[in-house]
Amino acid sequence: MRVRVTKTVLWSLVGAASVALAARFGNGLGATTNLSDLTPWGLWIGLKLAGVAFAAGGFTIAGAVYIFQLERYHKLARRSVLLGLLGYTFFVVSLIVDLGIPWNIWRPVFYWNPQSPLFEVAWCVMLYLTVLLLEFAPVVLEKYRQVRLIDTAYHFLVAARIPIVILGIALSVLHQSSLGTLFAITPHRQHPLFYSPIVNVLFFVSCVAMGLGAVIVESYVANLLYRRKLDHELLPTIGRVMAWVVWLYITIRLTDLTIRGDGHFLIERSWNAALFWFETLALLLLPSLLIQLRRVRNSRALLATMAFTVVGGFMLNRLTVAGLATITPTGTHYFPSGLELLMSFGLVPGIAVLIWMFLVEHYEVWQPEPVLERADPSFAPPARDPASGVWLGDSLLAAFKRNSLAFIVAAAVVFAFLPHQALYGAGAVPAPVQRARGSVVMLIDGDRNGISVEFKHQMHIDKLGDKDSCVLCHHLDEPLDTDTPCWVCHRDQWSATDIFDHDRHVADLKRMGSGNPCAACHLDPNGAHTSEHTASCTAEGCHRDHLEMRRKGATVELEGKDRARLAGGYVDALHGVCISCHKKKAAELNRPHHPDCVTCHLDGPVPFRSAG
Repeated sequence: MRVRVTKTVLWSLVGAASVALAARFGNGLGATTNLSDLTPWGLWIGLKLAGVAFAAGGFTIAGAVYIFQLERYHKLARRSVLLGLLGYTFFVVSLIVDLGIPWNIWRPVFYWNPQSPLFEVAWCVMLYLTVLLLEFAPVVLEKYRQVRLIDTAYHFLVAARIPIVILGIALSVLHQSSLGTLFAITPHRQHPLFYSPIVNVLFFVSCVAMGLGAVIVESYVANLLYRRKLDHELLPTIGRVMAWVVWLYITIRLTDLTIRGDGHFLIERSWNAALFWFETLALLLLPSLLIQLRRVRNSRALLATMAFTVVGGFMLNRLTVAGLATITPTGTHYFPSGLELLMSFGLVPGIAVLIWMFLVEHYEVWQPEPVLERADPSFAPPARDPASGVWLGDSLLAAFKRNSLAFIVAAAVVFAFLPHQALYGAGAVPAPVQRARGSVVMLIDGDRNGISVEFKHQMHIDKLGDKDSCVLCHHLDEPLDTDTPCWVCHRDQWSATDIFDHDRHVADLKRMGSGNPCAACHLDPNGAHTSEHTASCTAEGCHRDHLEMRRKGATVELEGKDRARLAGGYVDALHGVCISCHKKKAAELNRPHHPDCVTCHLDGPVPFRSAG
């Protein structure tokens, strides 16, 4: 029953996250997250760093078993390697989600930049993930050893286990510490309590404690879900080692603060200091002290609680270093969007835990061992009959129907409540002016307060007298669209908008057979690819002869050499066109109040008024 409910909940979470992921890949990070240039790394970066730290249990236990020959921990080796494999797999998956251009993730393989910490991180992740796959592969292959080729591969990997483990330890140590190096180069973007020039050392030490804590937590979860017997002779020892590593971490951190002269921040009255002490005392120091008590270590619930608290403390540290510690120095007010939360927790624990459950149900992830006594009232009977081996639980079809229904319902609910920009893109903000043609009525909501006025398009054409009056509002000629509506260019209420469509021009040049579309505009190959270093569109550029970019008689002026083509804010453009024309007509019609504000800005909180 517990396994069934857990899977249903996880499939619901994955279904909800799948919609968020589709919106992210369809419309980009800007439409689905609250990330910005000042806060480019948010919630899922911290969780990704924490997930990698979980994987440290893999190289820690594997090193103890295969290098230091501590055979008593052999039964934990497969489980810890699986945790490492899942941690690194979803580090790569979340990295793809986080990249602005995710399909370029292959570039570090061919375009080397040894001076970048991210280059080393990328290669260590790729290589260590490969090593983890090789370490865990015998667990899967041993089930199919009746096939000769698979049996040969199995024996080869078992024989090569020692060098594979040594390589894995080296790569993981490099990667865990180099992740900290990413933050060592940003001293002015983090609060002094969470920045350190030796943050790479702190990341490595903390990952060892997190990895050991993750092994304890995984054992307790397996005990709850699958009635696996807890290793009472091993887990308390691992808990004590975890506590010693936590003390080492706290000692290094406090010593570093003292040597750097930043210890006075520990007693300042700020939320940064409160966060530091909550993390250090409540989540790290207190559980590590309680684990030293025999009563706590011998209680499976208390031991798991202490391990989970320590893991949570280091997760909070990763989240703080990656994002929370940057709030005060940068003055940002970042809080993850709902879609960010879904994507973050849909990958892990959603998909990762489901994969873990599949592997432990179908392969010998645990060494063969007896399950708990059936007399234990806190657990249900086994799913298979002990004598005949007949499955007593749900059929595969019933499980599929239940889980797929949970997936679809959760996905439908999230899709129904998707924000407008996540559904249509960051640039698909409701336009202040609706598109109008001929006699179609146009509604103008200049300040987007929900109160619109009617702009009688045909009436204005008739009163102005001729078709040439269109240039007063429609300034640009576009292919197949001579009457460009206001919102095409004036996309923002107040700020100017660059209306030059770079991607469209590149695509058009490629379609016309240009081998190097960039050279068509960026004439200087060594110059910066900005609007200041490009050819003019009409003077010496592509549109010199066959297209007049600006309609004759238009009042709009283009910036510079008509390269950037900035369109002013919609409010300024609307006032400039409407008021100037109203002033002109006021003199002709002897209506002195025609340019007054109340001509358009009508009184009364009504959703619609005619401005005829």
